[in-house]
Amino acid sequence: MKNLKLGDKVNWRGGFGKDLPKVAKVTNIVVLNKTVESVAWGEVQSRAVVLDLDNDHWCYGNQVTQIR
Repeated sequence: MKNLKLGDKVNWRGGFGKDLPKVAKVTNIVVLNKTVESVAWGEVQSRAVVLDLDNDHWCYGNQVTQIR
């Protein structure tokens, strides 16, 4: 399974997942209060993962999906 890495583009849904998706780039990844450079996509879909994005927003992992 592929990992989500710093610099990857994702489909992000603002409004805690309720808004229409927009493309954003990941600038920081935090898993359980620890900053990491990558995380398995299987772990991303939880609130244990917090992402900073290049659009001046942050989000929980369950607000993003892979761009294929």
